[in-house]
Amino acid sequence: MQEIDVHTFAVCTIVSKNYLPYARVMASSLLEHHPEARVFVCLVDRADGYVDQADEPFEIITADQLDIADFSHVAFKYSIMELNTAVKPAFMRKLIRDHDFSRLIYFDPDIRIMGPLDELLTLLDQHNIVLTPHLDTPIDDDREPSETQILQAGSHNLGFLAVSAGEATAALLDWWHDRLIDHCVVDIPNGLFVDQKWIDLAPGLFGGVHLLKDPGYNVAYWNLHGRQVSVDESGSATANGQPLR
Repeated sequence: MQEIDVHTFAVCTIVSKNYLPYARVMASSLLEHHPEARVFVCLVDRADGYVDQADEPFEIITADQLDIADFSHVAFKYSIMELNTAVKPAFMRKLIRDHDFSRLIYFDPDIRIMGPLDELLTLLDQHNIVLTPHLDTPIDDDREPSETQILQAGSHNLGFLAVSAGEATAALLDWWHDRLIDHCVVDIPNGLFVDQKWIDLAPGLFGGVHLLKDPGYNVAYWNLHGRQVSVDESGSATANGQPLR
């Protein structure tokens, strides 16, 4: 495996104050395996004394510091979930532009990192954008979510997204940002589900999109029907025999 330039690797997430405890777990678990990484949190509401930067395992940027025109209008028209997802491309774009990161990974705050991400970082030397599918195994039962519900939510799960800096990623983030400013809504009858449905178009519109199907990545309730998670006597966890990440 090629050597990884640890100085250009960052992880980010987005929260309102009610999700700060999740972000702390995500950041702390990431730093256990990658102490060299920088972790950033975009806070979409006011700190109001709930956050002391000196005590946090991450660096904080508030949503009103992003390059979003008339942010107060955007914040007013969206629900809390819609707003937290609407600012994602602007946040990622700002981190790449301001800090010159060559690799940037977005994780939802309710994700826990279980192992090193070296394979993912290496993929970002080969591809511009790394996504994970909601499903890599058909659903053949009557439980939820169903395949129809996954179709309504989007083909890819945007609780995870990794990008390498470059023209293709810049184009993706600009395009995605322009759509989410007005159309980051939960509107199933009209074919929209916050930021996720838009990314269904990304593999056709932008080059260098890689679909990561390693069963150890982005393990969640929507794909557990096709993944056997095991923990051995040493505490090491696997999914379908692959290390759980």
